[in-house]
Amino acid sequence: MELRPNGEWILVRIDPFPETKNGVIILEDTTTNKVRTGTVLAVGPGNRAKDTGERIPVRLEKGEKVAFLRWNLEHQNGKRILAFLEGMGDDLGLIKARDVLFAFHEGTEINFQ
Repeated sequence: MELRPNGEWILVRIDPFPETKNGVIILEDTTTNKVRTGTVLAVGPGNRAKDTGERIPVRLEKGEKVAFLRWNLEHQNGKRILAFLEGMGDDLGLIKARDVLFAFHEGTEINFQ
């Protein structure tokens, strides 16, 4: 089955903890709202501009790695959607493109200082 997100939603395969593979080190914040990473599997077509009705494309590509806050994954989807995605066998999630903290390609080394 192929899932195609709508609007600005993106479908990601969530990376397992710890998030230190491939040279990427993600620091967690102090509120237990951990940063997660994942691989973009599908991208919605984008939302429409209110004034012109033209599509505003999502600036993410299939295969890119993204970082996002765990809270955005758990709270904007609702438990029913997450349960549906978990039932498909992969660790999948839906997040809004605007909630992506940054995108990077596999193997990119990122250092926090």
